[in-house]
Amino acid sequence: MIRDRFTRHATDILTFLSSGREGNSSSSLKDSLRWRNYLDIWSGESEQSTMDRLVTLFGIDYRSLAFFRVMMSLVLITDTLQRWYGPFHSSPEPSFRSDVYGHYSDLGIHGRAIATEHFVNENWIIPHMTFGSVWGVSLLFAIQVISAFLMGIGYHTKLNATISYFLNVSVQARNWMVLHGGDVYIRVILLMSIFLPIDKASGIDNSVLYRRHDKPRKQMFQRSSLSHYFVNVASVSMLFQISFVYWTSWVDKTGDDWNKTGDSTWLALNLSFFTTALGEFMSHMPRALLQTMTFSVLWWEGYGPLFFVSPVYTSQLRALAVFGYVLLHVGFATSLRLGIFGSIGMTAPMLLMPSWFWERLIFSRLRTRQRLNFTFQFNPYSKVATFVAAILQSFFLLPESQVKPMQKIKGIPLPSFLPETGQDISSEEGEQGTVSLYPTLFFTARDYEGRVWNNQSALAAAFDASPLLYPFSFIWRTTGIRHVLHIFFWLAIAIEEPLQDISEPPPLPHYYGSVKKETWNRHTAFRRNFLWGYKKGKKIALNGVALVFFVIILQANMYNANFYNWAPEGYMRYLMYQTHLQQQWKMFSPNPPRTDWYFILEGKLVNGTDVELFGNEGLFTTTYRPYDDLEQPKPYRNYKNHRWFKYLENGVCYSDKNEVLRLHWGRFICREYNAKFEYLESLSTFSIKRKWISLHPETDERVQTPNFEVLWNHRCRG
Repeated sequence: MIRDRFTRHATDILTFLSSGREGNSSSSLKDSLRWRNYLDIWSGESEQSTMDRLVTLFGIDYRSLAFFRVMMSLVLITDTLQRWYGPFHSSPEPSFRSDVYGHYSDLGIHGRAIATEHFVNENWIIPHMTFGSVWGVSLLFAIQVISAFLMGIGYHTKLNATISYFLNVSVQARNWMVLHGGDVYIRVILLMSIFLPIDKASGIDNSVLYRRHDKPRKQMFQRSSLSHYFVNVASVSMLFQISFVYWTSWVDKTGDDWNKTGDSTWLALNLSFFTTALGEFMSHMPRALLQTMTFSVLWWEGYGPLFFVSPVYTSQLRALAVFGYVLLHVGFATSLRLGIFGSIGMTAPMLLMPSWFWERLIFSRLRTRQRLNFTFQFNPYSKVATFVAAILQSFFLLPESQVKPMQKIKGIPLPSFLPETGQDISSEEGEQGTVSLYPTLFFTARDYEGRVWNNQSALAAAFDASPLLYPFSFIWRTTGIRHVLHIFFWLAIAIEEPLQDISEPPPLPHYYGSVKKETWNRHTAFRRNFLWGYKKGKKIALNGVALVFFVIILQANMYNANFYNWAPEGYMRYLMYQTHLQQQWKMFSPNPPRTDWYFILEGKLVNGTDVELFGNEGLFTTTYRPYDDLEQPKPYRNYKNHRWFKYLENGVCYSDKNEVLRLHWGRFICREYNAKFEYLESLSTFSIKRKWISLHPETDERVQTPNFEVLWNHRCRG
C-alpha cells in the first residue's frame, strides 16, 4: 500500500514537471495545484488562517510540554543528587564527606555564619539556611528529589513544580559561589513553567485517577493539528527566554577570536579545567575545521532563534531549530565540562517542538491498528487497579486507546464487553465459572482482534499495545512472573476487601459515576456563575503575573545586551531579585580567555616533611603526594566535580571577597587533614599557589610562567 501511494505521488510530480511549460492549460494548472497541495499537507500549513498561524508561531504543543516536564524532572533530580552525594572516594565515612557536607553544612567551606555575613540577602527566604547539619540539609534535598519526581509523573503537578522551584532557588541562594549558567537557566525556565498547563499533558493529574469517566478527554488528544497547541503569556515568554539565551550571547561576542580569526574553539578546548577527553582530541584537529566550528556556533547563536518564528514553513524550521540547539549542547557537553548547563540546554528547546514533529514523524508511525483498537478497563473499587490504569494511560498507551472503569451491573463492577454466555471472565483460562468470582476482577482488556483478557493477561495485552513496553510483553507471560502476579492479585484482594457476597456495595470514588442533574434555581445559578467567574479570574490573574515576569525577562536581557537602556527599577528590580530572574548570558564573551591555570597546595607537616595536597584528588581523599611531584595534574580529577571547580574559580581566584573565602577554605583543609592523621603527620602550614599558562593559537603553543603565584598562606598549627 505504501509503495503504491509513493508511486502515485511520484507519477503526479513527474507529470507536473513535464507539463510545467505548457502555458495556461487546465491540466497544467490542475497538476500545479495538486503539487502545491502535497507541499502544504507535508508542511502542515494547508488552509491556515492568520489566527492559526499565530497559534503555530507562539503556541506550545501539549506533547512537547509533557516531554519537557519529564526531562526537567530528570534534570532537577540529577542536579540535586550531584549537590547531595558526591562522596570523598576513599573516606571511611562517605555519608559525612559528601558535597552536602562541604558546601551546605556548618562544618564545610561555606557555613551559615560566613554566608549570612557576606553573601546572603537578608530579604531572601532560604529554607536551606534553617539547618546547619548534614542530616537537616539532606532532608531538604530528599524533599527536592521527591517533588521533582512527582512533577515528572504529573501528580499534583503545579504544586510540586512550585515546591521544586522554591527549594531550587533556596539551595542556589545558600551557596551561590558554586553556581554557573546552568543554574540560572534552570531557575528561570522552572519559574515560567509553573504558568504553563503542565498538569494537562500526559500525567496522572489528567488520567483516569482524577477524571470522571463520563467526561471526554482534553482536546489536546484529538487528531486536529491545532487542537494540540495552547497559547498564553507564559508560552510567549518561554519562546523569548530560550531565544535570549543565545541571542544576547551572540551580541556580546564582539572579539576578533569570534569574528575574524576564528580561534575561539581552539582557545576553549585548551582550557584544561574545562576540556574533556574528546575536547582534548578535538583541539588537535586541523585549524580550518576548528575555525568552521567557531563561525558556525556564532552564526547559529545569532540567527537560529529566527527559525522559531519563521512565517513560512513554521513547523519544519522550528523543528530544525530545536534539533540544532539540542545538537549544539550535545557538542558542548561532550567536549567541555559545563556541569548541568548541557542537560538543561538540551531540555529547554524541546519545549518548542511543534505538532508537525509529533504527528508526521512520531505518532504517524506509532498509530497501528493493534494500538488504536485497544480497550483497557479496570475495577474502580480497587485503588491499586485504578493507579495502575492511570500509569498506563499517562505514560505508556496512545491517547486513542480507551482506558475506563468497568460498568456497574447490579452493584458489581463488570466490563462493558463479555465473552460468551456463562463464561467466567475472572478465570485466566476462560473456564466455566460463576458470577460470585466477578469481584476478584481487577483488569480486563480487549485487543484489536476482539479477544478478551483479564488480570495479568490484560496487563500483558496492555504491554503489547504500548509503543514503549511491547518489547517486554513476553515477560508477563512467563511462568515465574505469572505466579508472582497471582500472589500480587490475591494480596490486593485480601487488603482491599473485595465486594464478594454483599448486597450493598460501597459508593464509588467521587470521580466516578454519572453526574447528577441539578434542579435549576437561583442557588445553582449563582454557584455556576461563581465557579465560571473564579476560573476566568484565575486565568487572568496567572497571565497577569506571567506578564510581569515576562517584562522583567525582557528588560534584563535588553539591558545586558546594550540594546536598550531599560533596566528594571524600583519594584520591578526588587521583584526580579526576589524571584531570582536576574540573568546574563556571556558564554566566552567577548573572547574566550587566553590564559589557562592550575593550583598546587604546597604544605609542610609537623615533622617537617614537604608535601603537595591538591594533586590526585588529595583534597577529597585527604592524602598527600610528594612535594617534588609538581607537574600539572589532571585538573578535573583534582576538582572532583564542577561545583568544586566553580567554588575555586568564583571564590578563591576571582571573588572580591576572596580573602574571607580563602580563610574559611584553609580552615576546612586543616580540620579535615588533622582529624585523619596523628600529630607528627598532621598539617602544620600550607600555601595556595597558582601557575598561569598563556595560550597562543597563532603558534599552537601553551607557555607556562616560570614561577608560581602565591594566593594565600595558612597556618594550621603552631
